[in-house]
Amino acid sequence: MLHERVRGCLWGLAVGDALGEPFEGLSPEEARRSPSRSTPLRTTDDTQLAIATLDAVLELGYVDRHTIARRMLSLSVPRMGPTTKASLQEYAKRGGFVPEKGSTDGAAMRAGPMGLLFEEPERVVNATALSSLTTHGESIAISAACAVACAVWACTVDESPIRWALWGAKRGAEYGRCGRSGKSLVPHLKRAIRSSKSAPYIDVQRTFGTGIESTEAVPCAMHLIARGLGFAESVMLAARGGGDADTIASMVGCVIGTREGVRAIPEDWMRSLSSALPADIELLSRRVVRFRGSHRG
Repeated sequence: MLHERVRGCLWGLAVGDALGEPFEGLSPEEARRSPSRSTPLRTTDDTQLAIATLDAVLELGYVDRHTIARRMLSLSVPRMGPTTKASLQEYAKRGGFVPEKGSTDGAAMRAGPMGLLFEEPERVVNATALSSLTTHGESIAISAACAVACAVWACTVDESPIRWALWGAKRGAEYGRCGRSGKSLVPHLKRAIRSSKSAPYIDVQRTFGTGIESTEAVPCAMHLIARGLGFAESVMLAARGGGDADTIASMVGCVIGTREGVRAIPEDWMRSLSSALPADIELLSRRVVRFRGSHRG
């Protein structure tokens, strides 16, 4: 069962990312009018950086942000978020760089698989926060990353991803710098989750926005997860929502993919994507299961 959920997380992240890629940067209205791309699916930096982070942790057996940064720098990524790009440029200049800024969703977009690695949620938060500090220094970005990772973790143990996302957001906020705004992510998440009972997704997008800020993308993702819909419907709503569609859909995909297992993901989507992946997901999934088994207690 754990193996199927790990596979669901990794495939769900990649599929959501690829489905959202054609609609990234469009307004919600434009995205809903735009035809789906008929060419094979392709992933973006969301999948590449998430897998690079996960692979670095699996290889070392622990989180080392310098190793993660070097792994990211070795990739050929055509497009990259502004905060991540700026941080990696600083690492290239001086290896001792420690980010102090960064409130965007670049840490959250790669955080989901961290929730697969440990049986204890405190260890998930600690590992996620440390990996987030590779590129993002503000507590709100780390809070967002921990929310996503803890939602994934909850699905591996049959707990509520929404309840644990809120817990993770609170714990993650204890790391990093406060930032200029001093905002907390938790009220945004609670509001977005409450709206899942009645508000259509487009209203949520208009309320929070769908840009790259953690206070926009992550509440949108949690709204869709809280609705309790199936994998395909959830990721398509995220993808066809425009804005930072690839990141929102990848976060939705990795959580719901973990909750429902890989069998919930349409096979034709995985088949279309398999040749474009930056890693062998089946092999990576087995490595994750072995890592979790060897890091109990």
